[in-house]
Amino acid sequence: MGRQPHVLVMPFPALGHVAPLMKLSFQIAAHGVKVTFVNTEVMHEKIMVSLPEKFEEQSWVSLVSIPDGVDGDAKTDIVKYLEAMRRAIPGYFEDLIENINRSNVDEN
Repeated sequence: MGRQPHVLVMPFPALGHVAPLMKLSFQIAAHGVKVTFVNTEVMHEKIMVSLPEKFEEQSWVSLVSIPDGVDGDAKTDIVKYLEAMRRAIPGYFEDLIENINRSNVDEN
């Protein structure tokens, strides 16, 4: 038997991007595909407070977060914000993929 398909979904960290991709993630998961929904830590916190209790226990979608690399004045300057994310997120995302791949090997 082959591995269960697994997709990573990572929206741009703005609520207008998160909600539609979250809906898409649930549609994908309903077809038996494992979904990991990746957000920045700040956006992840906002989403977690809005979810019902025990959401993750009852969901086919795993919610995870990675740092965005944004601090100080970059939070209020869009150019600095985007540049900080561009530098930080790829490394964290690569680590997340490697961790997921290792855990998938352990499941087989």
